[in-house]
Amino acid sequence: FSVEAVPTPSPKALAAQGKSLVDHYAEVIIQRSDKLEQMSRYLVVDGYFAKQSFIDPVLEQTNLELICKLRKDANLKYLYKGPKKKGRGRPKKYDGKVKLKKIDKRRFKTVYQDQEVILYQAMVWSVFLKRKVNLVYAEFLDESKPTNRYAIYFSTDLELDGLTIYRYYKARFQIEFLFRDAKQHTGLTHCQARSENKLRFHFNTALTAVGVAKAAHHLKDRKASEKPFSLADVKTLYFNELMLNLFF
Repeated sequence: FSVEAVPTPSPKALAAQGKSLVDHYAEVIIQRSDKLEQMSRYLVVDGYFAKQSFIDPVLEQTNLELICKLRKDANLKYLYKGPKKKGRGRPKKYDGKVKLKKIDKRRFKTVYQDQEVILYQAMVWSVFLKRKVNLVYAEFLDESKPTNRYAIYFSTDLELDGLTIYRYYKARFQIEFLFRDAKQHTGLTHCQARSENKLRFHFNTALTAVGVAKAAHHLKDRKASEKPFSLADVKTLYFNELMLNLFF
């Protein structure tokens, strides 16, 4: 379900406010944090938001924890867990770079495995985020046979288990079905207004219509909710009812 669609300001409008696009996105989350925290303490975002300028303000000004995806060339370091060196000087914090194409599986814990994926988990230091992160390394399989494909996910919650991080990030893709249904059936892209208020109203109405149809027809009983939701079927149902009522 959609909560709210917020139009993105133009580059000129952002420059006039002295903000970047990432600053704007962070503000959108912070301003609505009370509502979001009532639904979940986890905010799942795609790899674009793996930036210190987004993560730090959200963590500092809300109670949310983030789950995100990293690039395959992310700069990560193992945390040093050995004995402290005697004498003067700063204690050793890091213990080598994480080579993502071939991770050191002695330092990672295997947390889940099936025919499609093996999940490894470790606490590492993210150089560009300047913080410790809860890393999940997903090694994808093809019917239990190894492939060369992998993905890296992380959470700012250092206590969260690796399988939950992986499942929460995969669940994020469901937002694409909202956009698809709103574009195909409720006119998300059909508005020609130029006023920000009119555009905001149109976007939210189109997305809310999808949610209303889903709540009315997909969640009304258990059997319906177990099947894939089809807004095309709902639309056909009401169109046929309208035509029959017209004839009668």
